[in-house]
Amino acid sequence: MYGCTPEWVHACARLHYIERSRPGSAEKVANPWFWRIPFRGPEVFPPAGLQSQRIIYATYLGPPREFHDFHFSPFHNSSDPYFDAARILTYQILHAPATRTRLGIGFVVFVHEGVGQKERDRLRRDGAQVVELKDFTVDWVRPKDARWVDIMTKLRLWQMVQYDLIVFLDADSVLTKPLDDLLSSPDIRPRAPKEPTGIYHGLNLPLPETYLVAGLPQLRPNHSAGPSRVPEDYWNWVNLNSGFLVLKPSLEVFQYFKLLLAVKDSFDGSIGDQSVLNHVFSSWGPMPWTQLPLSWNVQWPWPDDIWRGYAVLHEKWWVPIHPEVRDYFLSWYWRMEGYYSAMDGSSAGR
Repeated sequence: MYGCTPEWVHACARLHYIERSRPGSAEKVANPWFWRIPFRGPEVFPPAGLQSQRIIYATYLGPPREFHDFHFSPFHNSSDPYFDAARILTYQILHAPATRTRLGIGFVVFVHEGVGQKERDRLRRDGAQVVELKDFTVDWVRPKDARWVDIMTKLRLWQMVQYDLIVFLDADSVLTKPLDDLLSSPDIRPRAPKEPTGIYHGLNLPLPETYLVAGLPQLRPNHSAGPSRVPEDYWNWVNLNSGFLVLKPSLEVFQYFKLLLAVKDSFDGSIGDQSVLNHVFSSWGPMPWTQLPLSWNVQWPWPDDIWRGYAVLHEKWWVPIHPEVRDYFLSWYWRMEGYYSAMDGSSAGR
């Protein structure tokens, strides 16, 4: 494994995966899931009008939280399964032949200021760009889940104006194919607000000249495969899920967030950043969000959802709701481990 040369690292990753699948190994992974995944795809070219834009794929990683529930990873290499998830995404977007970008788009892991240097260095060695976000909290916004204590920091994505466009995925996402075709969607374009200003609790709030927020509605955990029941499979057809977004950074939009949040207890903030986004970009407000095709993302996937071609599976790879998909997620975990083990070994042998 450690004698692999760079041109053979994908083969080494596959061997590492197969080794983990053998009888008596610590993790038994069903080979059929693995062999149905192709390892190469055609090169594509940037859509017209995007060649000169500063576009990134991105995720967010907060510091590990000490809680004792089913969210803890069963693997011993890391006490933080979200860190492992960010590494899987890095491998998929930048390196894996079946899912990597064909456009040379960079992958940025935005890390909370509390993420350790060791984790940052590992992500950089994996190929990701690492950008720190300072903690952002609002006293009266208290997310209902302890894991979300730093989740409001994701709103700082709108301050990242060094980029023209951010395709954002929550770290607990796994790809089935490249994301590049998403950039050709006609839904990804800046729009003008419906009104020049927003009136909020008697305040006239300035709005940006243009904005861009596109995503998908929030599914229910018990949705049907497909999902085939619309809108019954969704919590609310007009509610945006903040785990898969295409956005245009804007200091004006971030300032708008802050002005709204200055009005204490003005809306339900129990879902943190997602609560804020659904308040700011509501369908009845001056800046409604744009819905992308449903095939780009599915939460809590069924096995059928994988074969139907959903591009992004938004699920915790280490403990999926539907155990039938666990082997698929583990196949990506072990390939990531094998790839980086081969790369580390090759570098050490030089």
